[in-house]
Amino acid sequence: MMNRTKKAFTLLELIVVVVILGILALVAVPSFAGVINNTRGDVAEQTARSIARDANALAAFNDGSATNQTSNANIDTAIGEADLSTDDGWFVSTTAGDGGEIALSKNGSTTRYCIETNTASPVRAVVTLTTGTEGSC
Repeated sequence: MMNRTKKAFTLLELIVVVVILGILALVAVPSFAGVINNTRGDVAEQTARSIARDANALAAFNDGSATNQTSNANIDTAIGEADLSTDDGWFVSTTAGDGGEIALSKNGSTTRYCIETNTASPVRAVVTLTTGTEGSC
């Protein structure tokens, strides 16, 4: 008769592997959550800076004067062209009537990037950072 040996994992080996995988998951999950939150903030910041740049470009092309001052209408137009949807997690709020301050955040982040006109001459769209609940800048 042939002597057959069964090749299989023992219960103890399987338990050790599951424990090791569990420890790795406990270490990795919080790290991934931090990366996701940082990415959301980066996306909102880059989008706000892009909108401010576009508003300033609109002023430069449309105004034609030496000062090329950015107006609230330029900011409104740039926000509209960005087509930010609340379905995608964007929060956009205008707090000073037409134009003015625009709070922009992504997926409920407490960090907001406000696009507003500065008080220097020439007037330009600038991005400022605020924290707290969603709402005005």
